Amino acid sequence: MIDQENVYEVTDLVEQPQATILLTHGLGEHLHRYDHFVKFLNENRISVFRYDLPGHGRTRTGDWLFDDANVLIDTIRHKYRRAQGYSSSQNIPLFLMGQSLGALITANFVSVFQPYCEGVLLSAPALSAGQLASNFVIKILKQVKYFFPRFPYLKIPPEHLSHVVEVGENYKNDPLVFHGKINLQTGYEILTLMKETNANVENFQQPVLILHGSKDKIIPESSSLSFFNRLVIEDKTLQLYPGMYHEILNEINREKVYEDIFSWIESRI
Repeated sequence: MIDQENVYEVTDLVEQPQATILLTHGLGEHLHRYDHFVKFLNENRISVFRYDLPGHGRTRTGDWLFDDANVLIDTIRHKYRRAQGYSSSQNIPLFLMGQSLGALITANFVSVFQPYCEGVLLSAPALSAGQLASNFVIKILKQVKYFFPRFPYLKIPPEHLSHVVEVGENYKNDPLVFHGKINLQTGYEILTLMKETNANVENFQQPVLILHGSKDKIIPESSSLSFFNRLVIEDKTLQLYPGMYHEILNEINREKVYEDIFSWIESRI
């Protein structure tokens, strides 16, 4: 287990806030890749709590990411309590938001623990890895990982993040980004978390906005559509962005995404 007090975090608080967001980043990256998005939120009087997941950014202490997805869930639970405490003290609504793996963690947290919040935003949620997440593959990985837990498994292609060339270049040159391959142990944990989250979809009871790029080459938009269709809550919205890749917050015309997010939040304040 990780000492939660050693998890790197940043709180971007504004005067006279009208809402709070707890933001969870994606696989292999870190919280400062969202500085531009947080600036937009702050300008619209939204305070933001964000953190580097265990094994990521300034929280990482080893040469790999994580061996147990439960550590990630424990961390978002801890950060939620801090954000909720602030929101209560300010008498303002709290929203939970995640990108990719962060969206998967957020969705799992909401489904399992039913935290009180005004709404949930899932950006390109890592809800499926296609055939890599099949029951057969997971069973095989469960056996093989015991013998070769550090065996390289997958790697995120930087050129698949965004059409903006600088985004991929900055990603490749960022020392806080994990540039190695995802090993079998970590891959197994992610796939298992995907399976568990999808199995608990009916327990997802918070208003939700799901956003996804139609040309996402890392997590297919079909996974968001499938999850959305199986949600039993009435207050649900799916926003697809034609032609966009995985990181819609870093894409061409990202301002449209920002405005859609703010409009959805504003309608619930």
